[in-house]
Amino acid sequence: MKVKVCNKEFEAKILYNQEQNSYRIEILDNSNIMGYATFKLKRNKYQDSIWLYKIETYPKYAHTGVGTATINLLEYFALQNRAQVVEGKFYPENEFAKPFYNKYGYSIDKEDYETYIYKTLDYKRIKENIEPNITKYEEQFDNQSEFSM
Repeated sequence: MKVKVCNKEFEAKILYNQEQNSYRIEILDNSNIMGYATFKLKRNKYQDSIWLYKIETYPKYAHTGVGTATINLLEYFALQNRAQVVEGKFYPENEFAKPFYNKYGYSIDKEDYETYIYKTLDYKRIKENIEPNITKYEEQFDNQSEFSM
């Protein structure tokens, strides 16, 4: 599939790890991984959510739109799977995490040595601003056991 950010088009994959019941988004340059996100889709009685374990852009690709492409595809995946919330945590030593999550409208809450992120998704914004930039999106995921969280 393709994800467009600031007039750049990135190749992307969504992989599914059946053993861990988790997903991985990869943003690619040919077959080289430029950045990725690992997460789970959590279904429960009152609200479905995405639990984000990690999002990373490799340093060589910093400030090229890879992080934006990854977070956009993650939020689009949430929309397609009826998840209302994206949540997760990061360690405060990660100097890039807080400005990144702030930029995309995530709430940040510090608790002891961990920092939690949270965002209630705005489906209208995703449909208007993100969906038009995702092409060839398919609800078909490769079964992969190579990646871990």
